[in-house]
Amino acid sequence: MKHFSLLPFLLMSTAAWGQATPQGAADLTAALQTYLGKTPGVVNVIADGDEYEITLDAGPLIAMVPPEAGVTMTASPMVMRAADNGDGTWDVVQNQALSFKVNAPNALDMEISMGSVACEGTYSAALKAFAENDCTITDVVVNQVVQDPNMGAQTTKQTIKEMTLTSTSTAGANGGADGTVSYTATGVEQTMDLPQGPGMPPLPIVVTMDSYVVDGTSAGVRNDAIMGAVAWLVANPSQALMTENRSGMKTILEAGLPLFERVDANATASGVSVQTPMGPVGIATVGLEVSMKGAVADGLFREAIKLEGITPPPGVLPPFLEPLMPQRFSVDVAVDSFDAAAPAALLLGLFDLPAGGAPAPGFDMQLLQAMIPDGTVQITLAPGTVGNATYTLNYEGQMVAGPGGMPTGTAKVTATGYDAAMEVLNGAPDEMKQDILPVMGMARGLAKQQDDGSLLWEIDASQPGALLINGMDLMGMQ
Repeated sequence: MKHFSLLPFLLMSTAAWGQATPQGAADLTAALQTYLGKTPGVVNVIADGDEYEITLDAGPLIAMVPPEAGVTMTASPMVMRAADNGDGTWDVVQNQALSFKVNAPNALDMEISMGSVACEGTYSAALKAFAENDCTITDVVVNQVVQDPNMGAQTTKQTIKEMTLTSTSTAGANGGADGTVSYTATGVEQTMDLPQGPGMPPLPIVVTMDSYVVDGTSAGVRNDAIMGAVAWLVANPSQALMTENRSGMKTILEAGLPLFERVDANATASGVSVQTPMGPVGIATVGLEVSMKGAVADGLFREAIKLEGITPPPGVLPPFLEPLMPQRFSVDVAVDSFDAAAPAALLLGLFDLPAGGAPAPGFDMQLLQAMIPDGTVQITLAPGTVGNATYTLNYEGQMVAGPGGMPTGTAKVTATGYDAAMEVLNGAPDEMKQDILPVMGMARGLAKQQDDGSLLWEIDASQPGALLINGMDLMGMQ
């Protein structure tokens, strides 16, 4: 992962700077000011032996906030050392504590501190990214109070004992840069006092986890376009300038499409504990996976979540329901068969409108038709599960849906321990049994028993107006 304090280097010149010299420091200052602006004191570069010491200070920008805004801020300067390797790469090192404070009366009071930020990376001018980068951040503390005029104050404190971040970057096969990232946080704790309204005490919640790990890959990230857009914003700091020079932004974005080809990430939180007024909730592991493509013709968005080892607060459920409390759960949904490139091109056309102009009537429909030219998208439910030691329910399916008609699709559901679950519910109070057991009994009657004893429901709604379960037309039964 490119650590945030190193991002201004992303478009430094590919020319070799050679030994550290006053002229080299001046050139490096100018390069950094392309993305951070030319306010005096924000960027300061000095030659020190074979290296450049770079200080980025937000103080002069903060001082420009007018007093009548009522907002106060402080931020510690970020200090780095960079050495030119003479081959288009730079070794960059950072080792310091960092802090940031902001106070907006009756709105926000936040303080962030990091006891140590130690990063070492090799920046590649050709990739406009770090070929390698490693960071260790310790003793992170975030204190925040958000004022809601109706509900009251929400107070949050988050601490992280240590975070480690490692990333790599290589040239993309189809342009841009391909990358990997690995992030691990340990000793994570978050304390929250959630407002419940006037006259009500806040609701205390404490979340802890043993570790939090993220791994990700990216393909074809167009750093040229991303940082080019930043430079354009710096060069056009007012609305009037942005309007006058909007064709420049269009050129940057057009050249940079699809901005990125694909991003995949998965995160796992282990040893999660949530302390609530009702008691502790435990989850052994929480997993999250996300995949998405950029502005490409074969669009994709996927999200999956998986929970293992769920333990509710003791005594929350009636004893007869405790055997039915899920201990594991997973769901995995993906949407594809849509075009993200065509609507992106239409949106870029808005830069050609005259100042203050509006798109032609029907533009929203044009965007929709460009995104789903066939009128539908494919929604896929990958195999998922919910269950515990008593029962297991597995499910998967697919659906075709769009604004022009009824969705259609198929699904498959299998269950083990179904009869055992019904027996548990048979011990419930009569009013509950009367509502649930007849429905479960009807579903049991529609199921097909498989050789392993599990029950199967094959659901076919592939034809509009029809619903078949194991070949039986439920619509025809009405």
